[in-house]
Amino acid sequence: MKIINFPIVQSSIYPLLLLFMFTLCSTGVWAKSTVSGGGQKSTTLEINKDTLKVKIDTINSREGIDEATKSKLLSIYQAAEDNLGNIEKFKAQTADFKAALKQAPEQTKKLQKELEQAMLKLSKQKLEDFSRIPIEELEQRLILEKGKVSNLDEQVKKLENELVVENSRPQLIREETVAAQQDLEAAQKKLEVPASKADAKLEVEARQMQLKTLIDSRIAELKMLDVEAISNPSRVELLKTQLQLLDNQKAALSPVVNAIETLSFDLRQQEAKQMQDALSQAEKAVSGKHPLIQASTRENSQYSRDLQDITAKIEQYSEQKTRVELQAGEIEADFKSAEKKISLAGLSPALGKILREQRRNLPIQDEFAQQSQTIQSETAITSLEQFKVEDKLKRLKDVDAGLKDMMSRQVDPALPVDQRMMIQAELRVLLNNQKELLNKLSVAYATYLRTLGDFDFARQQMGAQAGKFAIYLDERLLWVPSSEPINLGYIAELYHSTQWLLSPFNWMAVIKDTVKLVFHHLFLTFVAVLCFVGLHFGRSWAKLQLAAISGKTDSFYYTLRGLAYNLMLVLPIPLIIKCLGLFLGRSIQVDDFTKAIGEGLQGAALPLFFLQFFYRLFAVDGLARKHFQWQKNSISLLRRQIAWMRFVVIPGMFIISATSASKFSAHSDSIGRLALLIIMIVMAVFAGRVLKPSTGLLQDYINKNSEGWTAKLRYVWYFAVILIPVVIIGFAVAGYYLSALELQQKLIITLRLIFLIIIIHALVFRWLTLVNRQLAITNARQKRKAAAVTERHLVGSEDPVLPVDEQQIDIPKINAQTIKLLNVFIGFTLVIGFWMIWKNILPAFSFLDRIVLWQHLVNIDNQESSQPITLTNLLLAGLYVFIAVVSVRNFSGVMELLVFRRLSIEAGSRYAVNQLATYGLFSIGFISVANELGGSWSQVQWLVAALSVGLGFGLQEIFANMVSGIILLFERPIRIGDTVTIGSVTGKVSRIQMRATTLVDIDQKDLIVPNKTFITSQLINWTLSDAITRVVIPVGIAYGSDIELAHKIMIDTVRSTPMVLADPEPCVVLVGFGDSSLSFSIRVFVSELANRLPVTHDLHIRLEKALREHRIEIPFPQQDIHLRTGER
Repeated sequence: MKIINFPIVQSSIYPLLLLFMFTLCSTGVWAKSTVSGGGQKSTTLEINKDTLKVKIDTINSREGIDEATKSKLLSIYQAAEDNLGNIEKFKAQTADFKAALKQAPEQTKKLQKELEQAMLKLSKQKLEDFSRIPIEELEQRLILEKGKVSNLDEQVKKLENELVVENSRPQLIREETVAAQQDLEAAQKKLEVPASKADAKLEVEARQMQLKTLIDSRIAELKMLDVEAISNPSRVELLKTQLQLLDNQKAALSPVVNAIETLSFDLRQQEAKQMQDALSQAEKAVSGKHPLIQASTRENSQYSRDLQDITAKIEQYSEQKTRVELQAGEIEADFKSAEKKISLAGLSPALGKILREQRRNLPIQDEFAQQSQTIQSETAITSLEQFKVEDKLKRLKDVDAGLKDMMSRQVDPALPVDQRMMIQAELRVLLNNQKELLNKLSVAYATYLRTLGDFDFARQQMGAQAGKFAIYLDERLLWVPSSEPINLGYIAELYHSTQWLLSPFNWMAVIKDTVKLVFHHLFLTFVAVLCFVGLHFGRSWAKLQLAAISGKTDSFYYTLRGLAYNLMLVLPIPLIIKCLGLFLGRSIQVDDFTKAIGEGLQGAALPLFFLQFFYRLFAVDGLARKHFQWQKNSISLLRRQIAWMRFVVIPGMFIISATSASKFSAHSDSIGRLALLIIMIVMAVFAGRVLKPSTGLLQDYINKNSEGWTAKLRYVWYFAVILIPVVIIGFAVAGYYLSALELQQKLIITLRLIFLIIIIHALVFRWLTLVNRQLAITNARQKRKAAAVTERHLVGSEDPVLPVDEQQIDIPKINAQTIKLLNVFIGFTLVIGFWMIWKNILPAFSFLDRIVLWQHLVNIDNQESSQPITLTNLLLAGLYVFIAVVSVRNFSGVMELLVFRRLSIEAGSRYAVNQLATYGLFSIGFISVANELGGSWSQVQWLVAALSVGLGFGLQEIFANMVSGIILLFERPIRIGDTVTIGSVTGKVSRIQMRATTLVDIDQKDLIVPNKTFITSQLINWTLSDAITRVVIPVGIAYGSDIELAHKIMIDTVRSTPMVLADPEPCVVLVGFGDSSLSFSIRVFVSELANRLPVTHDLHIRLEKALREHRIEIPFPQQDIHLRTGER
């Protein structure tokens, strides 16, 4: 590295020249400042903080001033006080810049001398001999050296940030100078304007003080900016020198760190190997010895192998960490280089190609996610193993005690003493070795965990840097030209590229390379041929199966089979082309033209597959017509368009892919661009014919919905769709070929997604048709059951009958909800798919994030900061509202289709689940929208508290009913279909809503009862746990009747009455002696509430008849009247 010496004279002349230039440039400023400041020389002497404090205290203590005026005066004085603070700050900054102007050149010279010495020292640097240092000390030294490198990295990052700021300051200084000069002139003009008589004296005085301090503040700011501009080059030079010195220090430390790491690894490997060899020999030597000695030896061998494995892993992840750090450094250097080049020279075609290549080579986020999972898993396993080792070390803390325990438990006491002593001695050696191994293993595990942490941190840093660089590039690459616009020279380039593509010599080279690869990979070729033969026979079998089920359309299973057979018929040829392309394109032993042809075949395989599949799908007797029931005209139109498109799009994609893979970019810019233009013209023609309002696919829909927005705006969206490929053509013609190519690829993928979504939509509709049949069968059964209930509903019954519609599944409603939800799901799938496809393009429209609508305060780590709400947030909030509304409206239909129809759930339970889910979805939607628009609990809690108090008084009944409705749904004291009595109201529950519950009474009237009534009042639920109820009928017989006979007649009559339950058993009891009769009570039980009145009616008739036949009198109340005549 060459050191450039800066002479003292040269470094001194630069500041003088800059001072002279800024003096010339700022003459007008200083002239005006001097004039304006002439009359205010003593301003800062007359107005200071003490003066302002006195004024503020006077205003606060003065009486007779209204609050509005006082607040206004205080704000003016506060502004004046802020101006004084700014004056002090600007003066301090001016002094710092002046000191830097004087000291920076000398400091730079001094640092340059240090840098020269450091470079000389680095060139002669000899590494310290670390081989004599123990491994433990080496590891401590390594930690210290890495700490030094980390500190240097932090200092370098800090200086780099400062350098970026200082490099951007000259432009900002000019802007701030203009703004300060404008403020100074405006303040001077305001100060010169005489005060009007309408202004209060106090306000005039305060305003003058504020303007005077503002003028002094702006003058101080202008002086500070001038001195900062003069000192800026010196400070920038000093920062650059400091950075060079730090980089040199890092360069001096890097070999030391690498040497220590390499030596530590080698020593650990040597120790582990030596120990493993010793233990292997020990294993051989212990054969035939005591089992305890053999087990301990094997255990030590396993620990030694674990130590070797961990040492190898430490080295592996250390190398990966080094590579990641190097890659991160390269990404950071590329990022800074790209920023510098773009800021200096703008985006040129050559730079655009370089940046696109860098964008393709950036790490993918999915790889980072997989590595994170691997590291987390490895860290968890290692931590567990370390815990086991530490636990084992605790048990070996006292070797003598452990040895004694092992001898007493596992060694036979009957052995001779000398054998026991020999076993004990060998065990002691093995346990000591094991303790040493475990200590080393514990240190190795700790080192491995630290290495994993360092690697993960380095990887995260690289990921963050790559993410920033990717966003930066994505925002700009769309607008980067990659080639010259189409002109007369384009024809010559097109001629040469056509010769290259059609050259017989090139195609002979392709044939030779193919034959050579076939003989070089005979086994793979044989396997490929077998697979292709299998695909051929599979295709024939699929054709036969498709013909066998061609007339069967009454099962969803046949639809899926037909779809699979069509895929099998289409797959072989595209798969052969794809494999051949991989075969030619991935080999390094072939010509450039052969590789290009291989890539072209790969690029043409997928379009061929999709076009052939849709061509078969839209056949006259294909799936679209027979199973999906699509209109014949639409299918015929699509099939005709796809038929001729295949012969243009597939060759075009082949040419684009082949020329893009060639080393010569001129072929891609010429014939590749022509292929792109032709494909986009074809796409525009296809869209024009298929979507034409008068004859296209939407013709019938537009005619049926002529008043809808789709029909009214048909020419707007029609020309907008056609305009998309036209815009891509414009990009390509104007020289933005790579941008056009990327847009074209994403457009084609988007069209594939749309067609796949249409097929999925058709499949779901097919499935819904079959489900509707099942639901119709369920409804028929329900109607039959309802008819049976109606027949059993006797005349005069007091039990209300719920409408049949309330008990049946509403198939049209469920269909409407499901279709709406399906459309929404399809729409969101398309939105997510579009985002996944176009996400690399979307950053180019990041201007939406820069449209700030308002600010809101957030509390992060107990510090309040303002965060903007942008147009993006508003759009997302609207999306959340739409999702919430659709979900709330259609949840019940989806649950009926997917869950309830498969389970035996009562109507009341279904209703409770749907209502609770509605409340939950509404709450989630509200919270999501509020969070997106900047609402938080900390900001609205006081408002919520105040509203709660107000609403608690004003709307307490409504809130009580709402809460009661939720309690009813959770606690379920009443259910849909229950018969209840609340006060004097009796009826069947038909629905439970948020505020009130609807009952249907005996007169088939709907009674709306507030939910609070069911919670706070006494409630009778006749059918909550058991529908059986008791009927009590009083009967009286005349005095003198045969009581036993009467009792027997009544009990026989009751038992013979229909609808009277035998269990619980009915009873007849004599309950008392009335005024004119013997009082009996007949108590019977009926199975449901609807039978009470019919049973009562039947019993009355039967009892009267039975008693009359047996001449038992039922008396009626009698009253004797005695008339007495008085004497006159």
